[in-house]
Amino acid sequence: GHDARGEAAVALGKAAAEAGRFDAARSLWERAMMQGDKFGGKAALALGNMYESGQGVEQDREKARALYKLAGRGGGEDQISSTVAQTVLEAKTMWDGVVDGVKGFFGW
Repeated sequence: GHDARGEAAVALGKAAAEAGRFDAARSLWERAMMQGDKFGGKAALALGNMYESGQGVEQDREKARALYKLAGRGGGEDQISSTVAQTVLEAKTMWDGVVDGVKGFFGW
């Protein structure tokens, strides 16, 4: 059924990313998200991580944030992971702003 296909796509995407095949990973995770099963949240989290870090794609924190929010819609464990990912991303964004401010203040 859909759950088995979603689970396989998430697992294969992870293996592809670990092997440096980011295009394949992104494609598999996007497919898993479209399945609409319980693995869509895990796929959205994985894609969010990819966009947050810029691995295999252009870094895009706004897209990462949107994917993390999408991942949390399913509830349960994915909602907790989504909340943590969003919080960490917000902290990184705020920290980058502080660092930029300090650099600007000192003319670095």
